[in-house]
Amino acid sequence: MVRQKLFYSITFLAIALGLVFFSRSAPVSFLRSSVIVIFRPVFQVSRALGRAVGVSAEQPGADALSRLHEENQRLREIEQEYRMLLEKNASLQKIVGLKEKQRVPLQGSHVLLHGNEFGKEFLILDEGTAKKIRPGNLVIDANGAFVGVVRETGEQFAKVSVASNPDETFEVVAAPLNVKALAKGIGNRTFSIELIPDETPARAGDFILMPGRLGDANVHVGEITRVTSNGVGAFQNVWATLIARPETLDEVFVILE
Repeated sequence: MVRQKLFYSITFLAIALGLVFFSRSAPVSFLRSSVIVIFRPVFQVSRALGRAVGVSAEQPGADALSRLHEENQRLREIEQEYRMLLEKNASLQKIVGLKEKQRVPLQGSHVLLHGNEFGKEFLILDEGTAKKIRPGNLVIDANGAFVGVVRETGEQFAKVSVASNPDETFEVVAAPLNVKALAKGIGNRTFSIELIPDETPARAGDFILMPGRLGDANVHVGEITRVTSNGVGAFQNVWATLIARPETLDEVFVILE
């Protein structure tokens, strides 16, 4: 009896749906519109569920995942290169602005080689006497940090001794008090800063500057890392670290004097 009622119900529903969705008469058309409006939320949920199931069923294969990973890595590398170019461009604009504002004669040069011989660092540049570069010229990076001194030249090359090499000595001032001192290179990117009076409050983090070489601007030589009192003399023991990083440089600027 139950099966018979269920059969009649299904048959009636099928006929009704057929009349609603396939008949073209006006009453049936009105009824079809009413049914669609009433059951629209059900249709929408059913469609969304079907889409979700379809999307989840389409899982990318191993090859597709590998390609996506490679593309993502490539985009990351491009982004990194773009940021490096922006930083380099900003540095170059800064040095060009400094050259124009201070009217300092600067000669740009590419770094061909960074090396170390007998404990002394050096750079080989691709410009030399043909561009008026001479031994004794100071060399800075694009941020105005002191790199070293030209010691040898040829028509198309120059060899630069890094400022912190042993036997390199420069007149400097310790900021912010502008105390005159001597910066003596002792190797390993380190200076011994001499002639700073014992009563001068030199501190780690203060900068060592070379004034008068870039017009009104200072050349940044190093940063003080350690200060001690020797207890017997009139001067403190002060050490500083070279600010420039010669091994990372692609281009430098020679101050022509």
